[in-house]
Amino acid sequence: ALEEHAAAKAAGEAAAKEAAKRAADEERRAAVATAVEEKRRAIAAETAAKLAADRAAAEEAQRARQAERSSAEAVEREAQREALAARKADEAAAARQREEAAERRKREAEAKRRARLEEQKEAKKVAKQKKKAQRNTPSAFALQEEREKRAAA
Repeated sequence: ALEEHAAAKAAGEAAAKEAAKRAADEERRAAVATAVEEKRRAIAAETAAKLAADRAAAEEAQRARQAERSSAEAVEREAQREALAARKADEAAAARQREEAAERRKREAEAKRRARLEEQKEAKKVAKQKKKAQRNTPSAFALQEEREKRAAA
């Protein structure tokens, strides 16, 4: 009975040892699993942080490109406005030149008309004086008659 008791005790101790070993193994597996899970979480957090940083950098680059595009568009619009203003100024200058040329031609035509009128007036005056002179000047026939009278006298 003693032997049985000793054997049972030894078997009990062996079972307790085995149970303790299993518990220790289980604890180790749980600790490893916890460590693995923590490592996985750390990697996931690091990956999420990298993704967030990459996304932020991409968004910033996009904003910079948009700002640059907006700036380029503003420069382009300003250049177009300046070109339009220059074109309008050129058109206005050309219109002014055309108006001045038309005005000059009008003045020249008026001056020519006045000169023609003046010439006609002068020509009439000369014709009138010629007529008057002819009226006061004896004709060749009258001169001949006058000579003959004098000769006869």
